Amino acid sequence: MSQRQVLLVVTAFLCTGLSGNAESVDHDGNWWRSQMQSAKYQYAARLFDGSTGGFNFLEFGMSADIPVKTANPNSCGTGSQKYVHITGGQLIDGLDKFYSDHRNRNIAISNAVTVVVCRVAGMPQDALLKMIEQYRKVGC
Repeated sequence: MSQRQVLLVVTAFLCTGLSGNAESVDHDGNWWRSQMQSAKYQYAARLFDGSTGGFNFLEFGMSADIPVKTANPNSCGTGSQKYVHITGGQLIDGLDKFYSDHRNRNIAISNAVTVVVCRVAGMPQDALLKMIEQYRKVGC
């Protein structure tokens, strides 16, 4: 092996090792509760932006019609796809309330958003509780 090849291999191993030491941020209830109100609105705006096909919701009064696919066994609704109208304030308040229960703090925020949207859509309480229990399981 030439010196150049050895140098490339060593550099590759160093870069791989350094990136593995980077701090990983879990977006769960503990992360959500540590955010300031403005950061929560920014998160909701990014969520709405991605959920609604690229529209830009940067105002605090933002709202969106979020599609809920009912083919997913954890989803809510009765048709093949249902649109739920939700405001940024509803989403943030729902996540704050959801994560106020310490048992929900390890649930990923993406799953918590699903619970909040289904709650707004009118999913029955017993079905919501089953969904939450499923999300509380390790690895879900």
